Amino acid sequence: MERTTKNENSTKRELQRAANFIRLLRVLSAEMQMQQAEILIQIAINYEGMQMSDIAKKTSLSPGAVSRNVASLSVYNRPDKPGMGLVEVGIDPVDPRRRIASLSQQGKVFITNLMRTIEPSFTIDSVTDAEVEAQARTLRAAIQDGATVGKIKR
Repeated sequence: MERTTKNENSTKRELQRAANFIRLLRVLSAEMQMQQAEILIQIAINYEGMQMSDIAKKTSLSPGAVSRNVASLSVYNRPDKPGMGLVEVGIDPVDPRRRIASLSQQGKVFITNLMRTIEPSFTIDSVTDAEVEAQARTLRAAIQDGATVGKIKR
């Protein structure tokens, strides 16, 4: 049996963290496409607001593709299909012709949970941290009480 080097172990750990990140992304939102994930992460990097045109530049997607994907990530996707509620879109106060996308509170919680698979101390703000911790406490309590997956015992 071959011995692995320290560098190989480090590489394996990093790859496992990446795999965990992708797995959690799939668990948190099974229907999210890779373009949507990339756009969501770009918005998270600039979580206070990012112009749609800047998202297109950062992701190398057409403005139409960005608009469709942001709609899927927001509350209102299409009349017959609700969005994921992770992003809010508003008008740029500096230039009313432009739209700005930012994380909704639900989006901040989603990104915090996702990023904590890679960096356990990840934080966006104290309100989001409190909400994430409350969800974790609820989940731990449900597990201790013997709740089954998908149902919390009352």
